[in-house]
Amino acid sequence: SSGINAEYGGAYDIVLNDYKKAKSLFSDTQVRVFKQVMDGVNGKIRGFSEDLKKRLLQPCCPLAEKKQHLRYLVEFEGIQDHDPAWESLKAQQEQVIQYLTEAKLTFQGNLLEIVSLAQLRGADQHSRISPLVSEFVDELCDNVTQSLPDYWLLCQAYLDGSLFPEVKRATDDQTEEDSMFSPPPTPTTQTRPAPYQSQLLALIEGVMELLNSIIRQYCLDMQLRLNSQQDVDHAIDMLETSRPLWSPSVVKRVKVCIDRLLSISLPIACLLPSLHLVRDLRKMCVRCLFERTEHNIRDLHTRENWVISQERGHTALPLLFQNIVLSLLSTLGEVMQENRVRDESVLLDPSSEMFNLSEMFYDVVVSFADCLKMLTDLLEEGEGDIKTEERLVLILGNCRHTILTIIPTLLDRFKADGYISQGDDSIDNRSLERYSTLERNIFDKYVNSKHAFLFGDIEHFLLPDAFPWANCNPPTAVSSYVQELALKLVMAQAELQNIDKDLLRRIIGHLLENVTVKLCSQVAGIDRFCKNGALQARLDTMGALTFFRNNMTSKCRTTMEDTLHSIPANGITSEDEAVLNMLLERFRHQNSVLISCLEYTPPGDKHFSPQGSGGDSITRRRSQKRIVKGKNMVRSPPAAAQSH
Repeated sequence: SSGINAEYGGAYDIVLNDYKKAKSLFSDTQVRVFKQVMDGVNGKIRGFSEDLKKRLLQPCCPLAEKKQHLRYLVEFEGIQDHDPAWESLKAQQEQVIQYLTEAKLTFQGNLLEIVSLAQLRGADQHSRISPLVSEFVDELCDNVTQSLPDYWLLCQAYLDGSLFPEVKRATDDQTEEDSMFSPPPTPTTQTRPAPYQSQLLALIEGVMELLNSIIRQYCLDMQLRLNSQQDVDHAIDMLETSRPLWSPSVVKRVKVCIDRLLSISLPIACLLPSLHLVRDLRKMCVRCLFERTEHNIRDLHTRENWVISQERGHTALPLLFQNIVLSLLSTLGEVMQENRVRDESVLLDPSSEMFNLSEMFYDVVVSFADCLKMLTDLLEEGEGDIKTEERLVLILGNCRHTILTIIPTLLDRFKADGYISQGDDSIDNRSLERYSTLERNIFDKYVNSKHAFLFGDIEHFLLPDAFPWANCNPPTAVSSYVQELALKLVMAQAELQNIDKDLLRRIIGHLLENVTVKLCSQVAGIDRFCKNGALQARLDTMGALTFFRNNMTSKCRTTMEDTLHSIPANGITSEDEAVLNMLLERFRHQNSVLISCLEYTPPGDKHFSPQGSGGDSITRRRSQKRIVKGKNMVRSPPAAAQSH
């Protein structure tokens, strides 16, 4: 009766001893009363056994309690012809299998619900997919990591016989009188034979195989089983579209799960398929992360607001590009972390054949060039509410800032994080070449957009029938088109100064090269000059040089020399030169403000300054002095830099 009424806990030892005594005394009795008592005791013991089995299946049951419960269960049922510990271990494995299966069915139901809502209401349900998949994988991994470590320790204790150390001690401590009524102790301290070991490993492999297959089915292979093929197609589309959002968390969660199992010294054979799963998940994740990053960068053109940043010369677009790439690197660093297992690094080594990261990073870096090109193409289609020229300069400033600042910063980060070797300059060279080509194309577009603005007045005045070069009066002033050209140069310069001072010298220089070439070709195209016509052309050229002198390149100087050489000098006397110098000095005085505007030169651009720009300051001052004196005008035009 003490056994029947004993409470759970420390009284189990008393229950066991009393039960063994009763079993020894009354198991073979023929007395009906004793038989009835024994049947009642056996019923209570069966109740104890069932209760212990339920306790063993509770996920919150600590390992020490599980061992104790298994010991009691073996003692209650070990006298019978079966192995209750083995049956309990199998039941625990089946319970984990059931948990994983139920989680899978629940996920399928939730996924089908989202697909049905998307089809019925036509609303976008993609935002619900990512948390659904992440929670699903979390639940799967939680079930395994909460169950399998203790389960494996129980299996080890079962195999090496250490699961029941107290049984032998309790038997040794029995009195001789108690031993009379107890059967020989069950040989629980013996090591289990090899078949038991392989069967227990098979139970653990069964759990891991189910976990791997479920995750592969829904996160890699997309083998879904829903009500209809339409539901399957819709669900796959939603899973694929949101893959970059949920794949990093899935990789990290599965990796943590495998790390936890590796820490309990599970045989590597049991975990090798899971390590392959992590590798495949990582490959999938890295691929879609890069694809999503490239897509987001190319779509940055939709976020351009044409507002100049505080640093001037560019908008916020290059910084957005940099932040997207840095976000990729942050996520990539978490995804690429290795599992703590020997010989696993080859699976995760960024330099291995698993990833061609150098090429993938190159594609990401140059995707912003595609974005800038898209903006340029949209401007050609006439989009925007401010002048196309101003936006072209902003795009040019963005390209320039990307070359000088953003790309070096990103490449240094790639190398610092170990994704690219320190000596690998292939990305540097190829990406800079790509952006430099784009920069030249945008630059040419901007310069070409200014041609009509500048050349219209020159062409109109210098056409053969626009002015009587062969029969005209002596010059009285520099022609008005020269002043109009200077005004337009000031407008262009102001436009560039308001956007990017560093580009002013370069753009103005290239524009002036085109202007001087055009001027030279137009003058050379005039069939015949009279003396007064030649003096007028010479005065106009020297007036233009007065404006151009601070921005001329070597090409401009050569072109202007050719222009002056093409104007006939026959018959020009010193009195004629004095008149030209007087008119030129008057022109300078009348346009002093305009000249001072064009003489302002912003800080030079070391990277982009055109060849020969700036020139030697002493040479420039000397050549300017010759112009003022009016001597050697044909031989020594002003030195200069660059202009519109």
